[in-house]
Amino acid sequence: MVKSLINNAKKENIILEVKQNKSSGALINITNGIKEKYEVSNTNFYNIKALIDNKTVNIRTSKIDDVQGIINEIKSTASLIEEKTENTLAKDIDINRVSSKKIEVDLKKVLEELLSLEKLKDKYKEISHLEIDFAYDYNEISIINETASLYDNNLIFSYGASIVVKKEDKTQSVYFNKVSKEHNFEELKEDLIKKIEDVINKIDAESIESSKYNIVLKNEAAFSILRNITSLFNAEKINKNLSCLSGKFNKQIFSDKITIIEDPSNDLYPGKRLFDDEGTKTYYKEIVKNGKFITKLYDNKEALKDKTVSTGNSFGVRNLYIKPGEKSFEDLVKACKNGAIIDRVEGLHSGLNTLTGEFSLQAQGYKIKDGKINEALNLIILTSNIFELFGNVKEVGNDLKFKSLVGASPSLLIENISISGSKGEIK
Repeated sequence: MVKSLINNAKKENIILEVKQNKSSGALINITNGIKEKYEVSNTNFYNIKALIDNKTVNIRTSKIDDVQGIINEIKSTASLIEEKTENTLAKDIDINRVSSKKIEVDLKKVLEELLSLEKLKDKYKEISHLEIDFAYDYNEISIINETASLYDNNLIFSYGASIVVKKEDKTQSVYFNKVSKEHNFEELKEDLIKKIEDVINKIDAESIESSKYNIVLKNEAAFSILRNITSLFNAEKINKNLSCLSGKFNKQIFSDKITIIEDPSNDLYPGKRLFDDEGTKTYYKEIVKNGKFITKLYDNKEALKDKTVSTGNSFGVRNLYIKPGEKSFEDLVKACKNGAIIDRVEGLHSGLNTLTGEFSLQAQGYKIKDGKINEALNLIILTSNIFELFGNVKEVGNDLKFKSLVGASPSLLIENISISGSKGEIK
């Protein structure tokens, strides 16, 4: 049917490209030991790109049976577009066709496992609310035009947990999520227990004196910041001066300890994609190398404007990470001597200014005293900018763990960062 649509459109001087997304999966939600949601799903939709009279028309549909109806819709939409833009279609590229195997998931067993987590309340009496989400998604993507036929697939397991603990009149909550290429219940349970113990530890946490501190930015917190600055490397934002990295290409922007890599085609990481949404082959690339900004991220449209080629980033980024070092998290804490661990930051969507790179974020963590983890910290504000934060990195840890399709980060030892607390003003 796809080929028929393409051939019939060509007869009317319309060049078509069809991207098909097929997925099958399941979603389970357990709230306080009760099964609230148990869904099995199958979806299929098409994104059609049409080039007609030097205009680009994009249509999304769940069916392509009505060939003439789609062609008429393309013509009608094109008649409303005034701007003429140059565009490109996918090419038949040589890709390493690594396929993720579709596996049968024993949902009954998974449900029993998730329900068993309610027993954690017997050990941790402080838990007042425990909600667990599980999902798996097997996704197939194909892009077809007159000269190209591309195919990719991926299998992902996703987990989430919302935890609320109470102690007398105090309440503390946390939410965590992760993705994985395989289902491992014991690992999920271990991660959940760590989060529960952490949130219980912080229920009586206090603030800190406002000052400049050496900090260990733990891997999950470091990634929270990293994933929110990925758009700054986008060529379109840079060219429109909507990024604080405008004018900084091929310049030193961070510490020479920082190398930021994107590796979408790597099947070892959960965000594997062999080509982007425009059919451009993805590949290993260094965006920042030893602190120097060396690669802008392009889609086809912006690449044509700059007379270059797409970097395969029409979908944003996948499998992006800071290159890990050799020291463990414990080594970083020891090297910090006296300071703070920051293991949770909040408010990035509103607290990060993409034009200046400045941010002010609510944070939590632990004090570091004499190279050892000390009492818990809460009610603190991390205030800096991305150039200072990543520019003051002295060591990069080896604890790189992918828990997101977007990417990951190891823990970072960073010097001289401002923390505002309730015990005084910054000196």
